[in-house]
Amino acid sequence: MKYWLMISGYKTSSYEMARRLKDWDPSISAIAGPGVKKGDTVLLWRGGKGGGIVAIGKIADTTPAPSSRRIQLEHKDHEGAIDSEEGPARATIDFDKLLLAAPISSDALRAAGYGDVWRRAWSSDAVGGLIPLSMPDYQRRSFVRLADQEQHPTEWPATWNIPPGSVVRRSNLHDVYGGNPRVAAGPSGKTPNAFFFLDPRRSSALALKWGESGLTAPGHGQTDGEPSTENLAVLAHLRRGVPLRGFLTQGPECFYLGEFAVDLRQPVERWVVTGT
Repeated sequence: MKYWLMISGYKTSSYEMARRLKDWDPSISAIAGPGVKKGDTVLLWRGGKGGGIVAIGKIADTTPAPSSRRIQLEHKDHEGAIDSEEGPARATIDFDKLLLAAPISSDALRAAGYGDVWRRAWSSDAVGGLIPLSMPDYQRRSFVRLADQEQHPTEWPATWNIPPGSVVRRSNLHDVYGGNPRVAAGPSGKTPNAFFFLDPRRSSALALKWGESGLTAPGHGQTDGEPSTENLAVLAHLRRGVPLRGFLTQGPECFYLGEFAVDLRQPVERWVVTGT
């Protein structure tokens, strides 16, 4: 089993992301070099202050990269049989351990002896690709234990100072954390976060619903069938490596529900035509 590093698009704005993802696919995938296999481990890195490893997952599937020329490398073994190694592949990734609000920092990686991980992350700008990592077996066994040692960032802009259950004025929230105070969903603007705001008084098709699998809630109103830049900031929060913060609103105030993650198996339940 190999380890791969993926650099998130945290510094990519939702507007840039919208232009790139015209045919938006909710699954997370990346181009990897030869040797990538189903079951390999992927570490997601978010740069900037308070960044680090923000998610750990596995390669769920691989297909030949459609936009690159496949290169067939062949050599004969001692008995004359031919082995082959294909060229670049597109790997689909399932991130099952999220550390978006409490990353494994550069300091923690260095202290634990994972020098190759943070060096490769800091020296790379290959957003969206998979970078092979050199990690001995003993480090692989201890990496999961390192991820379980939750350490929330204490420095701005990654620190978060609003505990679940708090009531804040929405204008004050945006003054501190940035973002558009007039949208139902969008990026923070000043910090590595994404926001969604819910009106509990809505009824009928746009009512929010709590269920066993989580929360189903309306996104930001839009006029066509592709995700708007506001909705994309929420739908693609994991690609950007940022936490998704949910609020209930009533007048000028909002109640902080806590951190959420979009269900990538069904990120959009359905489209509702409201006539407005």
